[in-house]
Amino acid sequence: MMHCPHCDGRSHGRTSTRLSPTYREATYICQNIACGHVFVVGMEAIRTLRPSALPNPEVKLPIAPPRAKGTPANDNNEPVQLPPAANDTVRIEAG
Repeated sequence: MMHCPHCDGRSHGRTSTRLSPTYREATYICQNIACGHVFVVGMEAIRTLRPSALPNPEVKLPIAPPRAKGTPANDNNEPVQLPPAANDTVRIEAG
């Protein structure tokens, strides 16, 4: 499932074509009948998190460095910015 880029409605994959060992294109159809957008999505393997036990010699994917324990899983390694309310300390007063 993917959201339609136009109406943000649910879209479902209908067909998929493998173009290489690491790249595939899929056709999606928006389920919002008022929108009806049909679009193609490209999916690509971009890095290895755990090497394959049956490696294909034709596939050359970079191996991602291991993540340090307790670090966020965001791809850009930037600190996660929380909304201001999430950073506030909540005080509960007995009354």
